[in-house]
Amino acid sequence: MRSFTDKQIVEGIRKKDNEVLEWVYSKHFTPVKRFVIKTQGNLQDAQDVFQEGLVTVYRKVTGGAFKPENSFATFLFSICKNLWLKELRNKTLVLRDEIVFRGTDFHPVDTESYSDIRRQLVHKYLLRMDPECREMLFDHNNRLSNNEIIDDKECVSHDTLRKRKSRCMQKLLDMIRKDPLYKRFLEQQILV
Repeated sequence: MRSFTDKQIVEGIRKKDNEVLEWVYSKHFTPVKRFVIKTQGNLQDAQDVFQEGLVTVYRKVTGGAFKPENSFATFLFSICKNLWLKELRNKTLVLRDEIVFRGTDFHPVDTESYSDIRRQLVHKYLLRMDPECREMLFDHNNRLSNNEIIDDKECVSHDTLRKRKSRCMQKLLDMIRKDPLYKRFLEQQILV
C-alpha cells in the first residue's frame, strides 16, 4: 500500500477517496484502539470512536478547520481522544436526574434501596456545597455542553472547566463517603 502526505490525505478526505480512507484507517486506527482499550474501552468502542473521529475530521477538513502546518496524525488522534474522553465522562452520569458514583464503591444487591440511598446522599450533600460547585454539577448532570457552561460560568477554558468540575465532584464524593448512611450501606453490602 502506498504512503500519503498530510496534504494528500486532506485532499483525499475532501474527495472521499477510498484508497486514502483505507490507508488512514490502516495507519491511524491502532494508536486510537490502544488508547481506548487502555482507558476502559473495548474494540467496539475504539471502532465507534474512530468512525466518529473520521466524520469529525471530514467536517473540519471540508470546513477549512485543518491547517496544513498541523500534523494529520496528531489532528485525528486528538479528535478521537477527545471524543472518547467525552464518552467516558458521560458514562459517569447514567441518569439525567441523579449523579452516579464513579468507581467500585457501591455494589448494590437491592437496586431500589441503592437508588434511594444514592439519591438521598447526593441530594443532602449537593445542598451543602458552595453554590458554584452545586450549579456546575447540576449543569453537567443536565447535559449542558461545555461551551454553554463556560459562557455561563465565565471559565477561561475547557481545561479550567474540567478541573473545576472534577474538583467539585471529588468534594461531593468525599462528603458522601464520610456519611454514616453510606458507611452502613457498605457494611450491609459486605455482609450480604
